Amino acid sequence: IDPNAPATYRARAEAFYAKGDRKLALKEIDRVLKFTWNASALRLRGEWRLSAGDIEGAASDVTHIDKLDPDGTSSLVLRGALAARKQDYTSALADFDKALVSNRQATIALRERGRVYAAKHDDNKALSDFSRVIELGAGDADLYRTRAQLYAAKGDRGKAMADFDQAIARDPDNSAGYFARAAMRKANGDTSGQMADLNDGLKRQPNNAAALYERGLLKNGRNDVAGALSDFDAAIKLDPNNA
Repeated sequence: IDPNAPATYRARAEAFYAKGDRKLALKEIDRVLKFTWNASALRLRGEWRLSAGDIEGAASDVTHIDKLDPDGTSSLVLRGALAARKQDYTSALADFDKALVSNRQATIALRERGRVYAAKHDDNKALSDFSRVIELGAGDADLYRTRAQLYAAKGDRGKAMADFDQAIARDPDNSAGYFARAAMRKANGDTSGQMADLNDGLKRQPNNAAALYERGLLKNGRNDVAGALSDFDAAIKLDPNNA
């Protein structure tokens, strides 16, 4: 790696984060900031710190961004996300709205504002923001899963199922998509599909007590008593207080 190429470190940071290695991702983004102190990299680090529950670290990055670009999208979005984490939804929405005045296609602001609307149980506005992000080509597996759950809550099972399918297609190794779709199929009475999704999810996350319990119920319904007991026993070992 060229030590004078911060873009390379940033790409590595984003790759590590996508793999779930937050520690290495933060290490690489710190290197970027040693070479070039800029609002974009600070926003990224602030978002990752916020996601990890490092409120103090995220707040520090907001302070630095405010000095560099106080009215820029990076500052407003991270400041809004920090306010949202503190459940100050009024301030959060004000920051996101301001960011979107200057850039109506700021997908980060739209996504974060949608999360606030969802937290406030304003599902229609949340769906509107999430759908706009997807229309702009910035939808990922997590966003599709989130929108699917909102559709499911509204009783629109067809759209929910379509979004769960999209989430799995974009991130086929993530068990969350299979378990979420399994729940949707359970609601639809599709026990075969539910079993298939539980099996696929458990291949990727074998120690999920809730999924083992659900699969045990299905096996029991199919008169596979031995299989059901095996899943129930495993669920109890993993989570004896809730199984």
